[in-house]
Amino acid sequence: MMNISGSIRRRTALLMSAVMLPLLVVAGAPPAQAAVAKPGGLKAVNASTSSLVLTWKPVARATSYDVEIATDPSFDDLVDDNDTENTQFTPDEVLPVAKLFWRVRASTSAGDSKWATSSFTPARRSGPALIGPVSGTTLEQPGSPPVLTWAPVPGAEHYEVEIDGVEHDWVDTQTLETDTTSLVVAEPQPNGVYWWRVRAVLDNEVNTRDSTERSYRIGALDHVTLTETSAEMEEVVLSWDPIPGAVAYEIRVSTDNDFNVITDARTLSGTAYSPPNTYDNASYWWQVRAKNALGQSEEWPIYPERTGEFRRYWDAVPELIYPAEGATVSDDTYLQWTPTRLASTYRLYVGTDPGFSTNFVSCDTTQTTLTLGAARIPEDDACLPKASGRYFWRVRAMDGPESVNSVFSSVSSFTYQAPAPPSGTLGLVTGQRLMLDGNGSNPCDASLQSSPPRLCENMMNTPVFDWNPAIGATSYRLYLAHDRLFTNMVKGFGDAGSVVSLPTTTNTRLALTQSLPETQAGEAYYWFIRSCDAKGLCGPTPEEATNAFQKKSAPIQLVTPTAGALLQDQVTFDWTDFLETNQAATDPSTGEHPGQAARSYHLQVSDRQTFGSTEVIDNVTVDQTTYTAFTRAYPEGQLWWRVQAIDGAGNGLTWSDPRPFTKVSPAPRALTPSNGQAVSGVQPFRWEALDYAKYYDLEVYRNNDRLASSANRALYAYNIRQTAFASTKTLQSLGQDFVWRIRRSDFSGNKSAWGPWNSFRVTATLPTLVAPGSGKTVPRSRSLFTWRPSPRATYYYWQLRRGNDLEDSVRTSATSWAPTNALDKGAYTWRVVSMDSNGDVLRASAWRKLKAS
Repeated sequence: MMNISGSIRRRTALLMSAVMLPLLVVAGAPPAQAAVAKPGGLKAVNASTSSLVLTWKPVARATSYDVEIATDPSFDDLVDDNDTENTQFTPDEVLPVAKLFWRVRASTSAGDSKWATSSFTPARRSGPALIGPVSGTTLEQPGSPPVLTWAPVPGAEHYEVEIDGVEHDWVDTQTLETDTTSLVVAEPQPNGVYWWRVRAVLDNEVNTRDSTERSYRIGALDHVTLTETSAEMEEVVLSWDPIPGAVAYEIRVSTDNDFNVITDARTLSGTAYSPPNTYDNASYWWQVRAKNALGQSEEWPIYPERTGEFRRYWDAVPELIYPAEGATVSDDTYLQWTPTRLASTYRLYVGTDPGFSTNFVSCDTTQTTLTLGAARIPEDDACLPKASGRYFWRVRAMDGPESVNSVFSSVSSFTYQAPAPPSGTLGLVTGQRLMLDGNGSNPCDASLQSSPPRLCENMMNTPVFDWNPAIGATSYRLYLAHDRLFTNMVKGFGDAGSVVSLPTTTNTRLALTQSLPETQAGEAYYWFIRSCDAKGLCGPTPEEATNAFQKKSAPIQLVTPTAGALLQDQVTFDWTDFLETNQAATDPSTGEHPGQAARSYHLQVSDRQTFGSTEVIDNVTVDQTTYTAFTRAYPEGQLWWRVQAIDGAGNGLTWSDPRPFTKVSPAPRALTPSNGQAVSGVQPFRWEALDYAKYYDLEVYRNNDRLASSANRALYAYNIRQTAFASTKTLQSLGQDFVWRIRRSDFSGNKSAWGPWNSFRVTATLPTLVAPGSGKTVPRSRSLFTWRPSPRATYYYWQLRRGNDLEDSVRTSATSWAPTNALDKGAYTWRVVSMDSNGDVLRASAWRKLKAS
């Protein structure tokens, strides 16, 4: 280990004879002695540099000298006070920049001389020479952060960087401090012009002059480039290219190109957007702008600049199936139509006016079959023809939850023939069966009264209830429960103890207008049809259900990401439309193809396959078959996703099977230093900007430690908001081999993997010895050692060695040293060790030989 302490300013005692003089005085009057001459020839050499030397002519028989430096001629305010056996004196600290007074007196065995006085005025040293950026440079963000660099000032303990705005008046400035010769403005600056200058702060808080002044301009983020969209869209999907440096995006959508009426406005984390709730059928204009790390955005563009346009057009048309045009219907009457994609509900219009301007009623259903004469409660008979006659009907689909209307179906007519009044004693209902729509040709007639009891398994939609007419019945009541004994009735389907609360119908077929929730494993719906006569008297109260069914819809078919996919940055999910999935499926109980469409979709993303409540990291309901997270970013690593359809009644249906994917986003690419580059200990670190990055983390390790042990961590900085970093402290530079790495954090604070290791070596300039030259002989009491300033040295240790023994080690801020003890006669070696502002060794010169005479 380098020894830089040693014996500090070793003092030599006065001559023994001088100490013993009082013992040799004889009795009697002392002889008269001449006054000790005061020193002459006082000079301050190199007064405005770091190698100031105060020198004077030697006084005969002087054994030492007292030296004082003050800021006033009366020497009340001393800045240095020392004694030396040399006839030269070098202050070891930086002196104030002012007129200074100094004096010296000789000390001899006969006493002290009077003071010899002089003065000098050190000049303020020049300020740092600025290196970059060139004045007037525009720094495009985020790839060109404001990295301010300047040449080192020898002896600087630290630097003060002053930053002013475009006003350039140096009032209300920002002042930043660093020990190094580079600075990265940590907080992103608003767009605009800035001025900067630097001054060095030397020992004793003495400042240099300010540097010259330079300006730079922080450029705005690039404009957003919109991705071309279809002119017409059923499902609205908007996207744009990522902008480096953007931490978020703002989107606005309007129904006019001047954006006076805003339909949708959001702040997004990604570069794709599908509205969770669909837009109405109309023409739309849309714009996107980027937000920087300060949350600043450019002004919105003026149409047509950077403005997208599309028409949301949902032209789904239900086709009427039953009854056929002009048909006559009576008992067991129902209306049926084809399902349409994206439909949440259907609105049915029935009336006697083909133009539907008068004498018509409407009712809503989530199904594609509606039975006439059915009501959830007796008063709810809006779509019930009360009398025989000709009726007209039409249907249109509605896309919820915003109830966007599709195109009307064609108008069809049928003749309703009211059934003849029943006769006979009221009988029981028989022939109970289930189907998926009104014209089901293969109904499920499974019965709990068979041996063994059977139920209709896993019906893929809410079924239509059907049965044979009962003798004497004019209406029927539906019991629907979660258990066979009707103790737990399905919510909204009345009370088993109150007949009038139960759903009723005059038909022998009943299609519910609201979808039923899915049944869970081991559960079922239990049902019973009770007949009633014209007087309101009903058959026997049921003791238990006669029939049951399970409901389990088809799961959503996931498309992308595929199982095990490796994805980076932004993840877009796609799945098959629920109606398309249903029409390709076969109901296990009836063999029919379900016709149910989804009102919306429920998507979850989890970091576990179990999707526990604390494991789900995204949980959204959307109205499209695609989704890109726009309020968050996902963490790195393996993730799982699943989707379920939401039916027109708001019921969550069967989940898809969970599917895994892995998010592996890129790490930043280091720029400098790299590839073993030799740099100074104040080198700024730079890397490329990454899309979707909000922060960066930096770690530096000494001793080429790629295992990242904490003992070797030399520097770390987290949540950096620029693409460069300059430490305010220097790196230790005694031939150290360093490695560093960088990673990014996204909008949600998720960290990427660390980038590859990059190596560099820290070096420093050797101190250059000036005088005395190698092997030279110096006077014992008039020796002076000088060296050139080392660029990054804050101070030095001057060291003197005799043989292998360190005789003296002196800390000084100067670049010269006059030993205060006279050298003993003989051979010596000397050297200079440069030190940085942290107190770490920069470099040590070689030992140089000399002789003292």
